[in-house]
Amino acid sequence: MQLLLAAKSCVNVVDGEKKTPLMHFVQGGKGEAEVLQLLLEANSDTAAVDGEKRTSLHQLLDQRHGPKQQECVQLLQTSKSDVNALDSKFLTPLHYAAAAVVPEAGVVQLLLEAKGDATFLSAKLQTRLEEQGVDLT
Repeated sequence: MQLLLAAKSCVNVVDGEKKTPLMHFVQGGKGEAEVLQLLLEANSDTAAVDGEKRTSLHQLLDQRHGPKQQECVQLLQTSKSDVNALDSKFLTPLHYAAAAVVPEAGVVQLLLEAKGDATFLSAKLQTRLEEQGVDLT
């Protein structure tokens, strides 16, 4: 990755699915924060959307990354990712985080602290998070 970035590779090129290298990276499920940091430092566009209007933050939260997911969410959030961006199904990144088989409370809390709008969540998802001790206020 460092060699490609050093060679001034275009980090915002899109493929046939309208996905950028950043989107492919977070969707790959490895959750390596160091590589994500390199892509962000190379000015990857965190606001870019794919054919389903999903941002890289949507795609990251649609995958199960384990303990590094929270660190990656924090990096994207710091890079001004829109935590309330709506995809083609009118779902925000917070929906993806809340709908995980086992929602990561730390990830959900990060999104809420970044002004993620919990009012977009269904009552079922809100109840599920509250049962896990997440403060939605």
